[in-house]
Amino acid sequence: MKAFSFSVLLAVGVAVGCEKVTTPPALPELQPVKGQILRGTQPVSGGYLTLRSDTNQDLMVTAKVGEDGTFEAFTTDTSHKDSQRAVGVPVGTYRGEYGPPSTDQSIQPIPLKAPIHIVAGPNELKIVLPKK
Repeated sequence: MKAFSFSVLLAVGVAVGCEKVTTPPALPELQPVKGQILRGTQPVSGGYLTLRSDTNQDLMVTAKVGEDGTFEAFTTDTSHKDSQRAVGVPVGTYRGEYGPPSTDQSIQPIPLKAPIHIVAGPNELKIVLPKK
């Protein structure tokens, strides 16, 4: 009986310990993307930018916006829990929103009216939001 119990415990231990390990998918080739967000003619002061690909919903592009309205974009593949964030953005068309800095949950992000087109090579974006 002891031998049987040990065999069962060993089999359970091996089955539990043999969880399939997967690696995150490689990101597509990334292009440098920097820019500035303006409200009318004045730079915004902080916040964040989020972009979503029109063709690959697993890619999420984010950027922290500085006090002078400038940003540098990063891409994450959200299809895998261990995905890393990398500097740059794949070529393509993106829809996005600007989130103003706030601790107030009622402040909603501002959708960007026009799509963002990322091309091969460095991209310098100027995003203009409507005046308040």
